[in-house]
Amino acid sequence: MKVVVCARNYPVPGGRISLLVMLLEKFPDIKVISYEQIKGRFKNVLFNLKCFRTLLKEQPDVVLGMGLANEASMIYARIFGKRGYYNISGLRFNGYNLISFNVISEIISIFFCYKVIVPSDAAKERIEKYLPLFKSKILLIPEGVKPIRSKRHVGVNIGFTRVAPQDYEKVYGQIQKQYKRFGKARLFFIKVGKIEMITNGRLTQYKTNSMKELLPILDCLFILPSSDHDYHSSSMLEALEADVPFFISDVKFLNNETKQTFSLKDSNPSTLISRYSDFTKNKKKYLAKYQRLRKKTLTRYSYIKTIESWRKLFGF
Repeated sequence: MKVVVCARNYPVPGGRISLLVMLLEKFPDIKVISYEQIKGRFKNVLFNLKCFRTLLKEQPDVVLGMGLANEASMIYARIFGKRGYYNISGLRFNGYNLISFNVISEIISIFFCYKVIVPSDAAKERIEKYLPLFKSKILLIPEGVKPIRSKRHVGVNIGFTRVAPQDYEKVYGQIQKQYKRFGKARLFFIKVGKIEMITNGRLTQYKTNSMKELLPILDCLFILPSSDHDYHSSSMLEALEADVPFFISDVKFLNNETKQTFSLKDSNPSTLISRYSDFTKNKKKYLAKYQRLRKKTLTRYSYIKTIESWRKLFGF
């Protein structure tokens, strides 16, 4: 079975790429089409053209479009009778933002695909609510992440992640100015392809650029508000796998009890410091709730179940 994946941002980490990396580890014969050297204002259009031409050449049995700019890949699959799967973390359309190019891209891809694959119940419910005509196309594959083991370490380490690149200077700069209010903790700022560390007020680059390599030494992780419309969070699941307590914003697949305990309303340093202070003062109570969440979530969003579901889908 020949599978080709169209993923414009590969290999840049984050979003759908986290899932793609897992799939490539297990199924290395999958071919990936990405942006590569495509630049300029019309790179999404050029990427669509690249996908269509490459698919004509490769003639795959299965086409998997991941994220935006997959109109051409799904149209190809429909025209030539291939299995076209469209994978998104959550629908952008909310009933009144149809003028957005990203929203139009998603709707076109959903219209032409064979199945739209979503990673969580909340993402499924979102499509059912705003695009009920496509309800029969929805395929839910609860999406876990690869297990990560915690490591013993000295001191207290706090991580901050999921900030949109355009907000790095604003958000991380404000936290850096307030670093003393986190006590003697080392602070880690996780960026795309780079991790920076503050120790005693000094900002340096950390020895690894991989969040998965950093997670095992963290004592707490702040998953901050992002520009994304997330109904699934690989950052949260990776923290759970590594057994790292966290606070998180805007993840719709958390239940109400979880939101009250672990939620973040904003990335203001005073909010983060307040949440961290509550965490240290009520650590035993917090960790008890965290472990219940960890067990429940990792049972539902299991790495092994995720891989087996995709294996069956691809016919490997």
